[in-house]
Amino acid sequence: MAADELVDPRPWCEIIRQWSTFHPEFAFLPRKFKIAVNGATEDRAAIGVHDIGLNVVKNDAGEVGFRVLVGGGPGPHGPWSAARSTPSCPGNTC
Repeated sequence: MAADELVDPRPWCEIIRQWSTFHPEFAFLPRKFKIAVNGATEDRAAIGVHDIGLNVVKNDAGEVGFRVLVGGGPGPHGPWSAARSTPSCPGNTC
């Protein structure tokens, strides 16, 4: 883990991979569907230009949650940013 990582994002990536690999809703998407997970304080995964971007957040108790970004993409005329959600932690304490 890097010094500025809140958590190691690799376990979350593996969970997403296992869930989505043979999930029927992912089987018929018309194009590549990209999901990025960032566990650092700086955005190292370019989560804003992926279909779904997950940014790890922690509340004061140290519980892990996510800020979800949806709908980003490369676009034919340059990248566009995803819509951002309110961070979500256990008990809505982010």
